[in-house]
Amino acid sequence: MKCGTIVPRQSDIVGERTDGYLAECVLERNHTGPHEFTTPEGDRYEWEDDDTCDCCNGDVVDPCYVYWKTE
Repeated sequence: MKCGTIVPRQSDIVGERTDGYLAECVLERNHTGPHEFTTPEGDRYEWEDDDTCDCCNGDVVDPCYVYWKTE
């Protein structure tokens, strides 16, 4: 079964989309380490919560996170 966790503020990473795409983690449920998703265009990204930043609300509904593009 897939993790399925949805990335916060998806538009920050992949921009505004009108095709209904929803970036959600494709790794196995209960995986360790960062979440990962792949866009329909084939771009892969990872993200994880960031408890150290002061750049956003940081609550359960809209958590702070860091992300990066992977090869």
